[in-house]
Amino acid sequence: MRVYSGNQLREHSSLGIGGKADEMILPKNLEELVEAVEHCRLRGMDHVVVGAGSAVLFSDKGYRGCVIITDDMRFVDFRQEVAVAEAGVLLTNLIGQFAEHGLSGMEKLYGIPGTVGGAAYGNAGYMGTSIGDFVKSIIAVDSEGHVVEVPKKDVGFAYQRGYWGGTILTVKFDLAEFKPSPKEEIRKTMDYYLARRAETLPMGNKACRLFENVGGDSTSLLIGKCGLSSLRIGGAALWEKHPNYVVNLGNAKADDVITIVKRVSDALEAAVGVDIGIGIRVIGEL
Repeated sequence: MRVYSGNQLREHSSLGIGGKADEMILPKNLEELVEAVEHCRLRGMDHVVVGAGSAVLFSDKGYRGCVIITDDMRFVDFRQEVAVAEAGVLLTNLIGQFAEHGLSGMEKLYGIPGTVGGAAYGNAGYMGTSIGDFVKSIIAVDSEGHVVEVPKKDVGFAYQRGYWGGTILTVKFDLAEFKPSPKEEIRKTMDYYLARRAETLPMGNKACRLFENVGGDSTSLLIGKCGLSSLRIGGAALWEKHPNYVVNLGNAKADDVITIVKRVSDALEAAVGVDIGIGIRVIGEL
């Protein structure tokens, strides 16, 4: 396991924002990820685990601790009753592998950026389907450094809330929750939902979703009603087609994004009377 010093965090964020980390570790397998967490625990060093960085805002000041990036952990093992995916597997790639095995169920999630670990952390979902619907258990490292297997019933999956009890190593999927189907039909459904996302979401841009939805209301529609769809602060701006997304126009700072978050959340609280939950994970001192 190699420990890097002073690496740029913006290179590991979909927003392309962030300073330097004191330390960074890129484990290549489960053993190295466990070793990385133990490395930090024994030294009393703060640490965070990040996948593709698709829902992350790093501070411009960087991170005073160790950032563990799971990007290289992309192994999926299909067994008789379960499929076991390492935390760094891209969600879209996993769904593609389910399609190759003729297993239908997760197609609505195709095109959601990020990794399996990140999806299990936030219970990624779309149009009534979420990753938690298919999970059998999660294998993780707890706060004391023990490797534990947590069954689905103990995870407590809910709207945008998945497993928060430790560092996710692998996710086991219950194949009984999938429906056997021809590969071609699964691929057609995947392409349909990918096209739907491409119509309104800033795919291919340095972007990130900002807020949770309020009850059954679309946050994007509420932002529009508040007259903030074209809000721009510094190098960051809301995506006009879907203003619940913020886009880095090229030179955005973390403070620009936070200012947008505050402006929008204040306006939404005044409009709907609730403190709306932020959907982006902020890492480091702002």
